[in-house]
This record gives sequence, structure tokens and C-alpha cells, in this order.
Amino acid sequence: MPKPILHTALFHLPHSLSVLLSHSDGNLHLAGAHHGGTLLISGYSKAIWLRLTWQSISIWKKLAFACSVVLLPLLAFLILFLLPKQAMISYASQSCFINPVLLPNAINQQPSTSYSVDINPKLTVNGYPLLSTTSCISINEMPVSNDSQNITLKAAGLLGSNIEVSTPELPVLEIASDLSEPVSPVDGITLRLNTPDKTFLYKITVNDSVVDCNVNDMEVSCPLSEFKLEQGEKYHMTIARNFKGTSTDLLSEAITLRDPVVFADSSIENGQIIYSKPTQLNLIANKKLSRAGKVEVRAGEELLEAETTITDQGLNIQFSNELPRQREIKVSVSESVAENGAYLPETFVLEFTTSGGPQVIKASISSYNVSPSHTIVLSFDSEISDKQDLQQFITLQSLNGPVEARISAHGSSVSINPANNLPACTPITVNLKDGLANKYGITGGSAWKMNSRTTCKQVFSVGKSVQGRDLTAYRFGSGSTKILFVGGMHGNERSSYRTLIAFVDELERRFNEIPSDKTVVIIPDINPDGYEVQSRTNANNIDLNRNFPSNDWVTGVHMPGGIFLEKGGGKTPLDQPESASLASYIDSLGPRLVLTYHAVARTVISNGAGDSYNLATTYSGHSGFNHYTHAHEDGVFDYPTTGEFETWLADKKGISTLLVELATMSSNELYSQRSAMWAMLKI
Repeated sequence: MPKPILHTALFHLPHSLSVLLSHSDGNLHLAGAHHGGTLLISGYSKAIWLRLTWQSISIWKKLAFACSVVLLPLLAFLILFLLPKQAMISYASQSCFINPVLLPNAINQQPSTSYSVDINPKLTVNGYPLLSTTSCISINEMPVSNDSQNITLKAAGLLGSNIEVSTPELPVLEIASDLSEPVSPVDGITLRLNTPDKTFLYKITVNDSVVDCNVNDMEVSCPLSEFKLEQGEKYHMTIARNFKGTSTDLLSEAITLRDPVVFADSSIENGQIIYSKPTQLNLIANKKLSRAGKVEVRAGEELLEAETTITDQGLNIQFSNELPRQREIKVSVSESVAENGAYLPETFVLEFTTSGGPQVIKASISSYNVSPSHTIVLSFDSEISDKQDLQQFITLQSLNGPVEARISAHGSSVSINPANNLPACTPITVNLKDGLANKYGITGGSAWKMNSRTTCKQVFSVGKSVQGRDLTAYRFGSGSTKILFVGGMHGNERSSYRTLIAFVDELERRFNEIPSDKTVVIIPDINPDGYEVQSRTNANNIDLNRNFPSNDWVTGVHMPGGIFLEKGGGKTPLDQPESASLASYIDSLGPRLVLTYHAVARTVISNGAGDSYNLATTYSGHSGFNHYTHAHEDGVFDYPTTGEFETWLADKKGISTLLVELATMSSNELYSQRSAMWAMLKI
């Protein structure tokens, strides 16, 4: 009868551990495999030769099977738990290893400085862990390259297991971007790792601000857009590795951002008035664009349809419809990005206005003082169409009705030429009706009207200077009472001329206010040769205000500054053409009052004739100047005065005369003299 053989039992244990029990040779064999090694435990079992019945053999087989199912796996788990183990840290995934553990909650551990073990339950009953087959290493602080540390696990405080944790070299970070060239403020900084990394954080610092970088396998991208940096400027950046609050600087470099996108030019200028009918707008950028961003075209609150296309030079904005006229158009472009990553730092805004029909921007005439023979020229803001009848839109009228005139256009100007001279001192009106078209055929809003008046003054010459210049006079009104104003007797006292020429314009503008019984004559410059060279004397070096036949005339005269001219009063009175002409005109005019203007003393002096003293008092009250009589003149001047125009008018003509010494040598002083001068017209 053959010997009974105990059949081999094979138990499948977790993670490559197997136990083989055989009794065929009388030995008990337990074989285990762990991490590629083989554990052989042999125990000798005394050979027993039993002659059993088949029923006895069945009982023993059941017992052996029960022991192998329960006791042997427990023994295997215990042995494997006690075996020393090694674990290698991985930066790309969890660092886990095979570690059979019974009752994980009963295990105590002594972690290392940097690491601890997480035991992962495999089998639980009612939520209580009974069995674990794997454990993972947790990193507690920044690892050190090529380091080794131990962790001890103890079961029930007695049996211990040692785990050696090894750290490979930390990932190496290198700059992938070329920092010698300006970098994109949108793309940011790109870096490479020599190994995948899902363990650490990487941060970039610029201007004391910190932003997280993005890690994708072996690539690290650090954005710059969150820093709000100025494009085109230079900055310093630091890249650091961070783990649980511990940071290590890896790179420190200077960077320069690319220049921003700028729309440097456009086919329509900002603030421009558009007189044509544009169908598109071209914006010229300093960089080739990759994205146009948001483009809006508005007329006030109305959004206009437009299509935008990126061109080699920038953007082309095509208007879908004709732009509305006489509207403010606003074009805005935002979020545009160039191919090199530069971007538009703020919304670009271009504003322009569409015109209506031609608008008058200037006229060659004012509201008064239009020459009767003057050609009136109107200047427009755009060129006038030559395909229209201007007579239908432009007319010239006087008090007597329409004035016959030839009207013609030349570019952006229109000339109105009266067929005959206009009457003097007559109101006229230039009328422009709506409907006038510019050269693009645009009409609307051209209506315009201007009221004016032809010249009221008479201009004539009372004589010539030594060098042949006219002694120009201006006459206003035709009343029986004549008042004469004379300036420029001394050519270097320019304030007298400038004040009187301004008074001429004042009388022209306010002509209707001149009393009807008055005739006003103004000779602003009786010494034009002296005025030309800023000389007190005339071209013959004669002081004209010492050349009149007063009772005290002498040939040798004293001048300001202690100067004495041996023949400054002339060889004889009135031997100069200027003084002779003035004296002759006085005789023909027969003035009620004469006012002469000099400088500088802030004084009005009466010549003692007629009511000159009272008039000087009135003038003084309106001008704020001091006033004196001719008898006290020596108190005003520090040198003797002879042959004066004012004294001659008193001595020989008996005409009331005021000598006004202005406050400055060259300024127009009408602002301070106006009230006094008008007061003299109302005597």
C-alpha cells in the first residue's frame, strides 16, 4: 500500500508573498519572497510513520489545512513586517512601498526629521482597520538632495520595523527663455525641470510682490501679467522653490519687458473734423498684431457697425454704413496683443467729428469800418463745390435792399465783389442760406449772417513830412463844433500815437455815440519821420514843439536830460513842413478845443486860453491825472519850454488847448484816457 502523501497547499499572500507547505519528504518548508529575495524557514518535523486508515488521513488533512489558512499567513505578515525596508522619495508621484501590517492602528512610529509614514488600510471591519499591505512616505519639510533618514514602526510597543528613506537629487530648474531679449509681459518666464515635479511650488518675485508659477510635468511657467508692470521697463526677478512655507531661491535675473503696443498714427487724426465721407479707418501700430481685441465705433451713444481686420501695419476698421454727419465719432480699441506678446496697456481712443455743410470760419470784415470799395472774403472750413450757383445761397444787402455783387469761390474761400462802391457809414448784411455744398457734396448747417457797417470816418492828409510821409488825419462827423486831437509831436513818445490811433478805432466803432453837433479830427502822428527812428526831433533835428510862433519862440532850445540844441527851435518859426502844415490846418479847421498828447508826467496842463482851465479840471477828474495851468508849467518841467504848439494857440489864436502828459513812453493808454476823451466831445 503506498504511503499517503500530504498534498501541497499554496497560499496566495499580498504583494508577491507566497508560502509553500509540503510534507512529502518529512520536512516542513515555508518559502517567502520579498523585494526579489527569498526567505527560507525550515523546521524539522519528526518523521512519523503512521499507518492510518483513509478516515484518519482525512482528519489530519483538515487540521493541516486549517493551520495553513490561519496561522501561517499571520506568521508571514509578522516576519515581513519585521524585515527592514527601503523607500525612495519620488517628486513626480506618491512615494509608496509594500509594507504588510496587522492592526495598523496599533502601530506607533518614530518619524525622521523630514519624513513620516502613512499606513494605508486594506481591510477594515465596521470601520476598524485590520490589515494594510502598503505604506507611503509623507514629506514634512523641505528635503535635502541625496539624503537618507530612518523611520521606526513598532507593533504593540515591542516589535519594531526600520524603514530607510532615501532622497534623490532635488529637481534642477533652468531658464528656457532668452532673457537677453525683452520678454513678453503676457507669456511671462518659461523654465525647465530635469525631472517631473508634483511635490514643490515655484514662485516668482518682482518688486516685492510674489506670484505662483504653473508647473506642468517638466515645464514651469511664471506669469508676469499679475504684477502690473510697465512695458518697456527693466525689473529684477527671483524664482524660488517653496515647500510648506520654506522657500529657497533658485534663480535671480534682470528682465526687460517688451515695449507696449502703440497706435502711433492713423488715417484720421484725433480731434480732426472730417469733411469727406470716409469708409474706413486705418490704425498704424508699432508691432504686428495677433489679436485685435475689442473695437467699438460710436456716434454718441449709438453703436455703429464696423468690421475689423488685422493688417501688416495695424488695424483696418471698415465702416459698414456711411458715418452720420455733424456727429462726434469715438473709436475705442482695447485688449490688442502683438505677435511677440506685447499688449495695448490701456484702451486706445480716437475721437473725430463729421462735418455738415461748409461753415464760415472767418470774414475779412468786422462789424464796422468796412471800406466802401472793399471785397468781402468769406473763409470756410472746407472747399466749396464748384457745381452750384453761389448766388442762390449768398447775398449782400444794404438799407436800400440787395447789393449787386459778383460772387465766386476759390477753394475754401468765397469773394463778394460789389458792383459799385457802397455808401459810407451804412449798415450792410452778408447772408448765407443753408444748402451750400462742399466739394464732397455734403450740405447742412451752413446758414450764417453778419451785420456790419461801412466806414464812417474820412481819411486825408494835412501835409507831408521832411521825408515825404503823409501827415494823416481822421475826421468823424460834420457838426459845427470842431475838436482836434494831435499826437506824435515828439517821435520817441510813441504812447501818444498808439493811444490816439486806438481812439480812432473807438470812434469808428462807436460812431453813433458822437454828438451830432461835433466834428472830431485826429492826427495821431504829426512827426512820422521821428516816430520811424524813435527820435524826439524830426528829420532836420528840429523839435517841432519848439517851432511854433509863440511870444517866447527862440532858435536855441533846451531838451530833456540837459541837452541844448543851438538851432533846435528852427531858424524861424514854422520853417518845418510838419509844423507849418499843422498850423495851416488849424487855421482852416477853426477848432473849439485842441488836445495834444505827450509823455511822461501823468499830467494835464491847460494853456490858459478860454475855458481851458475848467476843461483841464474835467479831464483830470476822468483820467486821474494832475492838472496845472500854463503859468505853473515850470513846476512840471525842469527845463525852459519855448515855441510850444499849445502856447502859440493861446498867444496867437486864443484856442483852448490841453497838453496831456501820458504815464508811459510807449503803451497804448486808451483804457485810462477813454472816459476823459469822450468827456471832451460833450462840451
